[in-house]
Amino acid sequence: MKNIFIAFFLVVITLSSCLKEDYDFNEISLENYNPAVAAPIVNTRLTLHDLIGETLEGDSSLLSIDEDSLLWVTTSSRLFQMGVSDLFEIPDENISQSFIMDPFSISDLNENVSVTLGDVVSNFSDPEKIQIQSADGLTAPFPAIPSQSGGEHNAGTFSEFSSVNFTAGTLTLTVTNNWPIDLNNLILEIKNSDNSVLGTVTYPSIPAGTSLAKSIDLTGKTMDNAIKANIVNIESPGSGDPLVTVPISLADDIAINIASTSLAVSGGTAIFPSSQVLNDVISVDMYLGNGETLNSLKLKNGSIEYSIDYGIRETAKLTLSLPYATLTEGGPVFSEVIDINSNNVTSTTVSGSIDLSGYTIDLTAGGTGSNQIDVRIEADVVSSNIPVPFAQTDGVDADFTLANLEIEFLDGDLGTQTFTLATDTVDFGFSELDFDADITLADPRLTLSITNSFGMELGINLGDLVAENETTSQPLIGLGLVTIGAPGYGSFTDSVTTPILINTVTTNIADVLAIKPNKLIFGMAGSTNPGAGPFNNFITDESYLSVAMDIEVPLYGSVDGFQLVDTLDFPVEAFENVLTGLIRTQIKNEFPVNVRVQAYFVDEDFVVLDSLSSTAITVLRSIDVDVDGELLGGVTENETDIELTEIMVNNIKNAAKIILVSNLSTAEGNSAKFYTNYGMDIQLGVYAKVKVELKKDEEATE
Repeated sequence: MKNIFIAFFLVVITLSSCLKEDYDFNEISLENYNPAVAAPIVNTRLTLHDLIGETLEGDSSLLSIDEDSLLWVTTSSRLFQMGVSDLFEIPDENISQSFIMDPFSISDLNENVSVTLGDVVSNFSDPEKIQIQSADGLTAPFPAIPSQSGGEHNAGTFSEFSSVNFTAGTLTLTVTNNWPIDLNNLILEIKNSDNSVLGTVTYPSIPAGTSLAKSIDLTGKTMDNAIKANIVNIESPGSGDPLVTVPISLADDIAINIASTSLAVSGGTAIFPSSQVLNDVISVDMYLGNGETLNSLKLKNGSIEYSIDYGIRETAKLTLSLPYATLTEGGPVFSEVIDINSNNVTSTTVSGSIDLSGYTIDLTAGGTGSNQIDVRIEADVVSSNIPVPFAQTDGVDADFTLANLEIEFLDGDLGTQTFTLATDTVDFGFSELDFDADITLADPRLTLSITNSFGMELGINLGDLVAENETTSQPLIGLGLVTIGAPGYGSFTDSVTTPILINTVTTNIADVLAIKPNKLIFGMAGSTNPGAGPFNNFITDESYLSVAMDIEVPLYGSVDGFQLVDTLDFPVEAFENVLTGLIRTQIKNEFPVNVRVQAYFVDEDFVVLDSLSSTAITVLRSIDVDVDGELLGGVTENETDIELTEIMVNNIKNAAKIILVSNLSTAEGNSAKFYTNYGMDIQLGVYAKVKVELKKDEEATE
């Protein structure tokens, strides 16, 4: 079917054959006898429903019939749809955390060292050495000790470290003189096992039985886990007068207490104790850029991407937790342990991804804020109980990214966000009507159905709709800013459809449809929450905004120049003996259109041989209609005779086809409605003179 105004009548010209009979009339012979013959060709009723039946039954019909049998053009087109990702997108949130290891601390040292008289004297020179050793266990005069060395003595070993570099600390050496004589000018040197000197102290005088303390500043010093006390110098007046005697025992000692305070270590090699080296909470501000106040977020997808450069040369466990993120309401909070397995020699780098899908995050941090994601980072050293190298600059660089976050549910005051959607072109099914005439529709009705399942009202500007055909365009004028309704909070799976009515009162829709558009250029701009806040909004992963156009156009209007063409086989036998005659049409019309018909007789190559008339003939006259397009009368009748001259007959005899061309138009100034029960009663016949040859059949029998 070429269009919805299909043929209002079908004229089929079929000239039935000239009858040949054998006659047995004795003594009779008639030649060139020319009687007149009248033969009916068509006697039928044709309704509009008959004419559009195939279209109504087709898969893509735009036509429908209402309960009153009025014919409508109806179609629905999805113009546009956008989802959550088109309107809201959560940017990746990066969390970088760096820290330097706290200065390594070791327990304060407290070592008691006993240096006996025998140990010291063994380093003396004679004669003092032999005199004192000979007096062991006796009460005798104690010889004077001139300035000399007392030798090196073990001052203690430490298991916590192999060596340490001090940034602060004091080493206090308290010397108690348990010898029976006074000591003068005692110089102690504290050395590492490699003989590097930690410090030197001098005691001018330590009377017998008394103590004296001196200190060494350890700042910037390196200490081994084994140190020595070197008596650089020792002097004594002895017992004095030769008549004064004292008990002499080589077991008597100089007691040295080595104690430290306020030690701060910057590096070295030590055994790290199992301890927590980091416990910090970082608050990440999450904004969508619309001045929103967000309450909760459930993630459809998302992850924490991490990269950690762990400079401490000891195994550790890093715990990452989101204190306000749970998989189920009231369930345990998100927590993930990242193992850092050190080789105890170099720093360790680890990276990976942690899935956050399905977690709901309380963005109020337990009601204390909004738009906030709290992240707790804890780092715990797991001691290997072996000395490992360390430095004060050792630390951790941790980079965490909340990445690829997709919303399953988000609520709060989502603020006012403006948006402009890219212009799109959609097919416009009205072009399938394929009007090939000047048609004006009196009552076109279109509806933009805008469906919103976002939990917020939307303000949309519909002023950018333009219809186009192959050669021209026509903007739709009359629409502007509209507010699109929304489901209330709690109706998370509902949607609200806002109809926007388009008719001839509010828009230029008649002009738009008049160009027979085949596409619609659709652009849309708007904003969320066009009213006054605050708002209680929500969105889900299934939230959407869709725009559909429903067309309901009653076939009510005017038509001019609409043309129907039909091609029929020409009944050659019917005109074999025709001389002259006429074709008579008798038609009763219920349609509100005038029809002018012409018939062309063509050969097999469609070359026109002749036509019924030099001009198209009005064979169908429109019934009058009222202002609403309804019929005022019953039927109109028309009878037309078309003369068949001998010349026309001779031309027509060579025809192979008849081409019927019908031009349709409503009466001037009329707009009519078209009902499928409208019809035509058609009677078509031929009245012709024919040549008949009658001869006696010599062989005829009774």
